[in-house]
Amino acid sequence: MAVERRTKEAILAESRPGRVVIVVGETGSGKSTEVPQIFIRANPEEKVVVTQPRRVAAISLARRVGFLMEDVGKDVVGYTVRFQDSTKKSTRLKYVTDGILLRWIEQKKEVRTVILDEVHERSVRTDVLIGLLKERISTTRLILMSATADTEALSAYFEKSGVEVKVIRIEGRAFPVSIKYLPKKASDYIQLAYEVIKKILKETAPQRPSARLCTTTEPVPVPVPEPNPIDSIFSSGSGSGSGAPCAGPSTGPSTGPQTIVRSGTVLVFLSGLEDIEDLYKLIAIFPDVEILRLHSTLSDSEQSKVFKRREKRIRVILSTNIAETSLTIPDVKWVVDTGVQKIGVSREGVDALGIVKISKSSAKQRAGRAGRLGPGTCFRLYTEDAFHRLEENNTPEILRTDISSVCLTLVSGGISPEAFDFLEAPAENVIVSSLRELFILGLITKDKKITELGKKVVTLPLSPALGRFLIVGKTLGVPCTAASICAVLSLEVLSLLGKESTVSIASVWEQPMKESDLTVAASLFFTFAKVPSRQRKEFCSQAGLSLKEMVKAEQIYHQVLSLIGTKHTTTECHAPEETAPAMTQQLPKKESLTEKYQKNEFVQLLPQTADSLHAAASGAFLTRVAESMKNGGYLHLYSKATVFVHPSSVMFRKREEMVSFILTSQTTKAYILYVFPFMPASLPLVLAQA
Repeated sequence: MAVERRTKEAILAESRPGRVVIVVGETGSGKSTEVPQIFIRANPEEKVVVTQPRRVAAISLARRVGFLMEDVGKDVVGYTVRFQDSTKKSTRLKYVTDGILLRWIEQKKEVRTVILDEVHERSVRTDVLIGLLKERISTTRLILMSATADTEALSAYFEKSGVEVKVIRIEGRAFPVSIKYLPKKASDYIQLAYEVIKKILKETAPQRPSARLCTTTEPVPVPVPEPNPIDSIFSSGSGSGSGAPCAGPSTGPSTGPQTIVRSGTVLVFLSGLEDIEDLYKLIAIFPDVEILRLHSTLSDSEQSKVFKRREKRIRVILSTNIAETSLTIPDVKWVVDTGVQKIGVSREGVDALGIVKISKSSAKQRAGRAGRLGPGTCFRLYTEDAFHRLEENNTPEILRTDISSVCLTLVSGGISPEAFDFLEAPAENVIVSSLRELFILGLITKDKKITELGKKVVTLPLSPALGRFLIVGKTLGVPCTAASICAVLSLEVLSLLGKESTVSIASVWEQPMKESDLTVAASLFFTFAKVPSRQRKEFCSQAGLSLKEMVKAEQIYHQVLSLIGTKHTTTECHAPEETAPAMTQQLPKKESLTEKYQKNEFVQLLPQTADSLHAAASGAFLTRVAESMKNGGYLHLYSKATVFVHPSSVMFRKREEMVSFILTSQTTKAYILYVFPFMPASLPLVLAQA
């Protein structure tokens, strides 16, 4: 959709230092692609920074707008995200993640025109940027863009400080979307999503031209032992009052008789990677269907596939909430909304991922994806009553996640986190807890001044704990091993070993390879790095690893090393101070990857390397120490909560008196991941490095 000329003129005229302009436009209205161009085209000297909460959005938007602005010049548009920068000296319009801009402000880089996009998502960094830029408003032209009309809180925040606010709305031209609900509660949303997709494909199959969505008087039979709620969702009656057999509640007027559609996109919203893979396996059997995944850990080329239309063919896109507002996917005619999302939650110094219900605002955003280019249908895999019981909006990220990085950034800029004017301030005890963790890590002093170690850590695109781990790891003589762990953890995946592994490598490695998840991750990484490029695909396939993720980890690894002034050498994996010579032990034939890989040597860390690695990690994750309990679990000493080692961990069947961990995952239990032995005896040496 295009932004009207008069709206563009109003945005340009109203934007000036000392005033905040809030641009409101639904997802797909064109605000993210067209509004930034206004300033670049109006002034050949203008430079603009546009933030996005997600890297995939920053990259895809930069590429799209770069194409649209080829008439202005080459390399006028670029992007900067963590570990990746496409900008040149001639770049005037930069799409960046909010974390990048936060770091630039901390480094006191000059930014004069800033557009904060997707502010309705209330990411923690965007919230902090709003506060920091408010203090610079006299010299900064600030535009906030939101997909929701709720601007009262934003306006009030600036107006209480005497800052003028102007709200400009981009008129949307969305088509009607018919909303379908389950008649009764059901728990297995993966199976339900499969059934919906199956029925959509039946209705659009060329060999069934007489099939029409929802026109049958009886449920379509499916091979399940009990009545299927999906039958009801397809044949539900005239909720809109139009008399159409399958009208249901709609976001717009009836469009008359439906026609058979043999192309278009089914967009399925799922909680995370595991759900995506589970559903992918179920629907992969369908012929003549293009199935795509969409999540933040895909490579740029894989993510870009969703923007390419396919004529006369149905596409099914399995996505996380990344497609809710950040990306506009063409030709979406059906949305399947599972009603859940995976979000990060911080409790007592520990980050956890949990599956929770979405908000009404998110549900409406998801449904709206089906009405961009024509009438659409949204299948909500929950009841209408359940929808009405949802919260109006998502909880702002700053109220539910770890803010230690934010606190360190503020302290480094001479700002007290306790006195900072947040858009919506975290609880006082949360701020105090974050400051206490930074003090324990040796990054700030008792009087909340940044230390020399803190000055090094704040420049790294890593969490404070991981940044400390990397720097201390270098001091202890294991920079490459520490960097490999940082690279793996930057992938945003919970485990390197996939569920479909034909062989669990960790299960056949002997000590000291299985000392911890950290030693296994490092050994896996260095082994992968040795495999010739032409053999990597087969190696990863057989080992249950993601080739794309491992290649990305390798790239991040070298970038992390450059950040600490260290270079990787061809002999690094075999250097005495870093790793032992490769193992000569071969995998058992019954569990071999292939005859070819039986001859491959698996890199093994020296015992002293493993000790130094665990020592550095023990000092970096002091708030994530757990003590063995009789019930098979561990008592997390910081929160007093019971946690369990994840089954994918090499520590799952080992019993240590005390362990440390890096990540948690909340499912049926509170699981801990990247587990390693806690080394209290090493703390005096490690803490002295601060």
